Amino acid sequence: MRQKLESMDNQFAEQRPSCRKKYVLREDYIRNQAVLEAKMDSIQHTPTDLYKIESQKEMNDKARREGMRWHLINTLNKARPYTSSEVFLLDVMRGIYPMPPHWSCASSSNT
Repeated sequence: MRQKLESMDNQFAEQRPSCRKKYVLREDYIRNQAVLEAKMDSIQHTPTDLYKIESQKEMNDKARREGMRWHLINTLNKARPYTSSEVFLLDVMRGIYPMPPHWSCASSSNT
């Protein structure tokens, strides 16, 4: 009986170092899961923030277009009964709204 007990103690002593590699303590598992979930949450917020920025940019562009339409209609109304050229309307819009650098006016010259 004593030999069996000593052999079981020896087997347990041999298995103890491998247990650390095979099994994780509950507290360690919970801590690792919390870290992973925090990383996943931070990754999830990044695309959401980018979407909000793009959405805000689209809203600003839409407001600019609507404002331009209103000013064009107002200018055409005040010019009645005479017609207004496109060059005149473009000059009015440039006076009210500075042109962003990425907008380029097409050249009317045929070269």
